[in-house]
Amino acid sequence: MEINEALCEEILDGWLGLSTAISNDRLVSAMTYNESMVCGALYRQQQLGGQPLTATDLCASLRILKPQMNVILNSLEQRGLIRRVRSQKDRRQMHILLTEQGVPFYEEAHRKLLALPQGLVDRLGEEKMRRFAAMMQEVARCFEDMTAKSDAGKLTAEKRSGEQYEK
Repeated sequence: MEINEALCEEILDGWLGLSTAISNDRLVSAMTYNESMVCGALYRQQQLGGQPLTATDLCASLRILKPQMNVILNSLEQRGLIRRVRSQKDRRQMHILLTEQGVPFYEEAHRKLLALPQGLVDRLGEEKMRRFAAMMQEVARCFEDMTAKSDAGKLTAEKRSGEQYEK
């Protein structure tokens, strides 16, 4: 398939513009973007009554590298927003939980965060924003599929490369 450079440039410009607009300001002044993502994942898991999450679980679901995750968790723990609890089933695992202080802290930060998309709804209208949200979700799924196929190809190539060295 031939690349439509003009369209790809438009998409890239829009994407970079949105990313820059979002990342240049802290969305919630009390937390970094990654801290809010971690707290959100912990909050949803606790609200659903699911199994507690580990740092490894958070790394996988949020696609954050382990060293970066450790910095985030240390910061949240120092501020009293999370606690680490050793698993009763597997003593090697540490579960990460929002504290009694962390839950309302996250809820307040999340309420402030919701004001951002509400401002877009107010300016662009509900119907446009519903279409935009659906399109963003579809694009995210496409990227997930493309990444999964790319990762599978890399793993297959690495495996073949490893087999060559074994011979």
